[in-house]
Amino acid sequence: MKIFQTLSPKTKGILWILSTKFSFVVMMSIVKQFLIYPSLQMNFIRSVLVMAVVLPILIKKGKQAFLTKWPLYQLIRVVLGATAMISFFYAYRVLSMAKASALNFSLALVLPFMAILFLKEKVTWQRWAVILLGYLGMWIIIDPVFDKFEWAEGVMLFGVVCLAGDSLQVKKIKTDSPYTMMFYSACATLFLLGLYFLIIPHFPNLQNEFLMPWKSLEAKHIPIFLSLGGIAFFGQYSYVNAYRQNRLNFVAGFDYLKLVFGTIIGLIFFGEIPGWDTLLGGFIILACSYILARQESK
Repeated sequence: MKIFQTLSPKTKGILWILSTKFSFVVMMSIVKQFLIYPSLQMNFIRSVLVMAVVLPILIKKGKQAFLTKWPLYQLIRVVLGATAMISFFYAYRVLSMAKASALNFSLALVLPFMAILFLKEKVTWQRWAVILLGYLGMWIIIDPVFDKFEWAEGVMLFGVVCLAGDSLQVKKIKTDSPYTMMFYSACATLFLLGLYFLIIPHFPNLQNEFLMPWKSLEAKHIPIFLSLGGIAFFGQYSYVNAYRQNRLNFVAGFDYLKLVFGTIIGLIFFGEIPGWDTLLGGFIILACSYILARQESK
């Protein structure tokens, strides 16, 4: 830990980014593996376990640790963040790891656009050209002309926009601790999904492969869920630190790691071979994100 403190802020930021991207893809691979449980249920359990870790820490710090000086930003952030995670849990289960990661990777293009609009970060025409080229890569991955547009692809892109909005709020909230922010995120997810699981059993006509009622947990799967909670806690903690301490354009440039990790895990554990459209589109987005990150680092 002492060695970590001696690192430069930018190096720390890169390590936080590496941690959050890897944790996210590993978490999504677990969700994809256990198809016997509804993805919304796994998201709910993830939040319960994160809350189980965060709550004792905040209680030990005192009641001031539960308070926020940014209630409006926190409210916007937790709603957007909870919606994004619900979207990701569904999309990663339906799509291949490579395609889901490639589309999720489009956050590297959405974030700079939002940073320009809402944080007034300066941009040159060259950066605009790179961002637009990156959107072309995203279009190739979706391929709505020669291939059928999948509902899960739209859900993933919707989640990306929500996550980008969440990241903007993380940047604005400067004084709340990471534990406080994780507490509010868990509260929002537990409230929304808790309400859902109370209501959905009364509407059997609405139930499908995604909208499913609660399924009883099997004892042999408890260690898996505990691992899911631990990975989620570490990933969220890294996420808050990465996006709070660095410019959004710089952080976004490293989102390609999701594509790399997702493709490798999908190939090894699920036998998924990415299609040419996913590889070509992902390569274009990767190149554009690299250019954006290089420009931002200067």
